[in-house]
Amino acid sequence: MLSYYVEVFNPEYRLPFSKRHRENLKLKEVGLVQKDLKPGQFRNFMQTLKAICSDSTDERAYYIACMQYLTYSRIQETVALHYEDFDIEAGFVTLNKKIVYRRTKGAKPELHSGSKTNKGKRIVLSPQLVSLFREWTIKTGIRSGPLFTIDKEWPSYRYIQHAYDRAFRAAGIPFTGTHIIRHASLTEAQDTCGDLKITQALAGHRSILTTERYAKVRDSKMREVQMQVAEKVWGG
Repeated sequence: MLSYYVEVFNPEYRLPFSKRHRENLKLKEVGLVQKDLKPGQFRNFMQTLKAICSDSTDERAYYIACMQYLTYSRIQETVALHYEDFDIEAGFVTLNKKIVYRRTKGAKPELHSGSKTNKGKRIVLSPQLVSLFREWTIKTGIRSGPLFTIDKEWPSYRYIQHAYDRAFRAAGIPFTGTHIIRHASLTEAQDTCGDLKITQALAGHRSILTTERYAKVRDSKMREVQMQVAEKVWGG
């Protein structure tokens, strides 16, 4: 809680606790609300968001959402992406910066190094991510610096959240907020590969226990595995 206070409200505050005190400060874990945005729902959301953004002639929210899903990232890390973070020849994108959205009145978004929990991550560029990056840079003419600034200002969290929520409502999907996109991409990654280590690397988590909470096993996958095991033993 104090770390959150430092990041959001008062960066000058110094934590009064040493490492040996931290074990005693842990709060009781509370079960997370299960949020599972299926691929079909996500495609519907993206189509709706694209139409909304096209109508407003500001497509940033649509490209931010696409980029967020394809990089398995928090919205703060996605918005902070720079042109130079994409190494097309090497085939990697580096996410090692974040936008800090402070809740204090009048505070503007700030660019900081590192991710929420560590120094960041580097992931392989998929063909879809390369295509998306090139499409956005051609549209905007960006050849250096931040990808998503508006008149040299970082987009506000409210701006992005409002666009996402509007698309969710219009598509009839019962979700809100921006973090659901990261949940969805990590869940799909885990459902596809079945390897927590791979999902952990995509998420940029330090602890695999965190990955386990994000990447949920869907009932359909469980049924598929059960049937495969049964067929091996008893036959089809």
